[in-house]
Amino acid sequence: MTDQSSGPLVSVVIPAYNAEAFLRRAIQSALDQTWRPLEIIVVDDGSTDCTRARAAAFGDPVRVLYQENKGQPAATNRAIWESAGNIIALLDADDEWLPDRLKKTVRPLIDNAKVGLTYCRSAMVSEDGSEGLLGRRDEEYRVSGGIYPPPRISVPASTFRREVFDTCGFFEESLPCFNDFDMFLRAAEKYEVREIPETLVKVHAHGSSQRHRYDADVRINARLKVMARALARRPDLYDRDAALAGTLFACGIHALDGGRQSQAFRYFMASWFLVPRWAALRFGLGSLFRRA
Repeated sequence: MTDQSSGPLVSVVIPAYNAEAFLRRAIQSALDQTWRPLEIIVVDDGSTDCTRARAAAFGDPVRVLYQENKGQPAATNRAIWESAGNIIALLDADDEWLPDRLKKTVRPLIDNAKVGLTYCRSAMVSEDGSEGLLGRRDEEYRVSGGIYPPPRISVPASTFRREVFDTCGFFEESLPCFNDFDMFLRAAEKYEVREIPETLVKVHAHGSSQRHRYDADVRINARLKVMARALARRPDLYDRDAALAGTLFACGIHALDGGRQSQAFRYFMASWFLVPRWAALRFGLGSLFRRA
């Protein structure tokens, strides 16, 4: 294991709810990092299974906190508040890191004080064990001047300078989903963001994952709310039409995922009329012929 004893303390934040089946893998992947020193903070968000016992069995440097169930954003915020590190690295309880994940994402934060957020790429691991790159291609998912963070960013791939939370605020607990997206935007509005173009995270897909908890309407409404807040917060930074076009395109994806082809078509076409892009037209026309 690489000796990084002279580097800054990295606080690994793991919110966990009924995660006994996966938590050991996540914690062990953090302990196996080639970066030292680190602390690992697990917040048991009111679990009814053996999540807390699974985490406590590791001993130091794993610290376990408990709270009544308040949701993942609240658990993440609790861990950040309790952290001692200058750098915060996020890890979901059902995902895992490859050994160099911290070493490579922490380095830009050390080298450049203007960088507030770094991220690497993630592999999506299906229940059958197959893997694919998480995130859509840049040219399909982004609009110049829009409000999208890089398309391949994910929570367990993100690493923040601690001061970002003091400057930009913590995760928005009132948002049922996309509070991570909202946090990425607020950080990127005030700090530089760096991508490490390597796949250093494995995101595991399974039926009990929080990623599958919300229906299309909830996801669409949250996405629109994040967009409205961003435009109100920084009208000088974002191109309004581009921001709306990108957001409507994303809403079309959510509608498609929910099996709502006609709704998806309307979102894709609204995106197309604001900022004509081949992807919006292709997805819009494709939604007419897609089976539920």
